[in-house]
Amino acid sequence: MNRCNTCHEGHAGYWPSAIVLVLAIGLGVPQARATPADLHAEVVLANESGPGGPTFACEDVAIDPLGRITFTDPLNKRVAVVESDGTLRTYAGGAATQNESQPLFSHPLGIAIGPSGVFYVADSDRNQVVGIVSEEVNTIVAGSGSAGFAGDGGLATGASLDRPTDVAVGTDGTLYVVDSNNLRIRRVSTEGTISTVAVLQQETGAYQKPKRVLVLPDGSLLITTEYPERIVRIGVDGSQANLSLGSTEGEALPLVALAVNNDALILREARNIVVAGLPSGAILEGTALFHPVDPGGNLFVAASVAYATNDTVVLCDQHVRRILRASLSGGGP
Repeated sequence: MNRCNTCHEGHAGYWPSAIVLVLAIGLGVPQARATPADLHAEVVLANESGPGGPTFACEDVAIDPLGRITFTDPLNKRVAVVESDGTLRTYAGGAATQNESQPLFSHPLGIAIGPSGVFYVADSDRNQVVGIVSEEVNTIVAGSGSAGFAGDGGLATGASLDRPTDVAVGTDGTLYVVDSNNLRIRRVSTEGTISTVAVLQQETGAYQKPKRVLVLPDGSLLITTEYPERIVRIGVDGSQANLSLGSTEGEALPLVALAVNNDALILREARNIVVAGLPSGAILEGTALFHPVDPGGNLFVAASVAYATNDTVVLCDQHVRRILRASLSGGGP
């Protein structure tokens, strides 16, 4: 999923003192809930719907080394970029060229950018992860294209995946893949060898289907699962712990991990955006709660988020299919 791709350095966190909550890992301890503040966002890129429907879909978003908004567009089977002048163009994929028998992507979902600037994209329909070195150069980095589970201990390009939905890259270049139908997180070393990091399993023995992955600065992973949406932290020792937000009612609302930098974590709790400090021990403190609001005053749901700077985030609207930008420190972008 998404992390601070522009600088790979620490930032000073921002915590509005009037909007402080507590998150408990695996405890569900009731806590007083604050009233969300409005997070006012400007529209960076809007769909121009015509007779054929929307012109693009934003599934996952990242910021490339040049500071451009980069996102997966499964509607057009591509990775697209928004140039500094607001122009939208295809960076990789799209319709097949004369030199291709088929498009580069079938259904691109998660995107991550590694320390060297390589784009990694999970193609769920092809059961592969594609590495994009440049607009002219791309390669398969994981997945033989055959759905299934096989290949641990060997080269990632010969392994079987089953509907990979997301990717993340550690600071050392290690690639993590959400192998969703196999209920696993797979790891691809810098030498190209694949292995299983974890199988998502609750204490009751029931399995959880993973959907998203983030790498924290300490090397641990945050996994968002489906049905229900919750966050599982996988420690560097392989331990697993559920992350939950406390509430006065003790209710467990859907929780999705969206973005991380060296100081902060962005989550989605139901429709709200939650900004928190990084996990430390059993309790995560210093949390700000926001309602994302568009220029017309309408609430929207963020499908994915990326840090543009330590204070500014880019958001994909889950329903309207548009891209917005907002400042975490003071209402407007």
